Amino acid sequence: MNEHLYSIGLEHKKTEERIDLQVWAKNTDEATHKLTGTLIGYDCPYRWTGTGPVYKNNKIVTRKAKDT
Repeated sequence: MNEHLYSIGLEHKKTEERIDLQVWAKNTDEATHKLTGTLIGYDCPYRWTGTGPVYKNNKIVTRKAKDT
């Protein structure tokens, strides 16, 4: 199975500083969920601004999933 590289946009709730984090996941929901409850959420310092795949040469960046 393959994983794709996703960019997750975050904005700090107090300073409004914006950052993008990249994570490997099987789909967009899984990528976003990896940060839910730690960085994004009701009692967390950041608000989510969007998630999307990372492209290189007009193709989504992909790798073989590691067995866990």
